[in-house]
Amino acid sequence: MSLEASRARAPRKPAAASGMMLLHHGLVGAVLGFPLAVLVSGCLNALLGDGQDPAQYQVAMWSVVPVWVAVISLAFLARTRVRCWLGLLIASAVAAVIFYGIIG
Repeated sequence: MSLEASRARAPRKPAAASGMMLLHHGLVGAVLGFPLAVLVSGCLNALLGDGQDPAQYQVAMWSVVPVWVAVISLAFLARTRVRCWLGLLIASAVAAVIFYGIIG
């Protein structure tokens, strides 16, 4: 067996994430995650009722930060930069359609 044949059969190790890629995913998650978190909070507020209870607005307001942190954390699961951008843009578009569909 030649050296080239053994290299062709050897499984490839996944590339380690570089510091720039991690920084990119974190920034994209923070920048695109905030509108997504606000839209999800707006959907929650619209689904909770007609707004007669003052606690309803508090729940919607305080839900923004945990959702935002979750989105930033989930952004690191994207394998490439393009997938990170596309995933968050599509999620934001879906959340916007749902939000404006509920209130409109």
